[in-house]
This record gives sequence, structure tokens and C-alpha cells, in this order.
Amino acid sequence: MEAASRGAHHASNRSDSDVIGILPGEEAALANEFVDIAIPSGMGYARNVLIVRTAAAVIAVGGGAGTLSEIAHAWQLNRPIVALDTDGFSGELAGRALDDRARPPIAKASTARAAVELALEGLRAVC
Repeated sequence: MEAASRGAHHASNRSDSDVIGILPGEEAALANEFVDIAIPSGMGYARNVLIVRTAAAVIAVGGGAGTLSEIAHAWQLNRPIVALDTDGFSGELAGRALDDRARPPIAKASTARAAVELALEGLRAVC
């Protein structure tokens, strides 16, 4: 979450937006320094559904079980998914379909910039 928050915080077109963090715990003060608006859900990993539900697209980077659940929720909710080809579940699932649903497979990106571009392409395809 910190890496995603840092990237959003340093985005060049950020002057009219805030970084929102949906936290697993109950304390807003535990948000990382790059979060402008902290939402303490008190839901633990169940917050992953909220994260994916509010996202237009999902970019997975590395990851363990939490990332895997976010990828699975995004797949079920038909969100565009881009996985960075690196260690963890993002690399394992990049370029693959999770099941036989009629939807594009998880897009595979080799760089963060490519991941953002692919996510934007995925959004244009569904809009």
C-alpha cells in the first residue's frame, strides 16, 4: 500500500486530487505518510473487496495472499487488471486468465509505466 500511495502522491497531475487509503485496522494514524485521506475500515483483509470495488482498474505488484485476493476480486468484478511481471502473485498470474469467463486475461507489464499505460487502455476498452 505504501508504494502505491507514494506513486500516487508523486504523480505529476496530482494538484487537484488526494491519495485515499482504505486501512485494514481501526486507526487512521497508522496510514503511511503519503495518504491524504485515511479510511480506517476495521475489516482486515475483507477491505480488499472495498479497494477493488472502488477501483476503476487494478495494478498488481508482487504480492502475497492479500494481492492474490485483490486480483481475484478484480477478476470477479470485471475490472481491468494489469500485473507487473515480478516476484509474487503478480508475476505468477501476468498474462493468464483465472477461469473461463469471457474477459481479457490479466495484462502483463514489465515496468510501472507500462502497467499504467495498460491499465488506461483497459479502461478505454470498457468505457
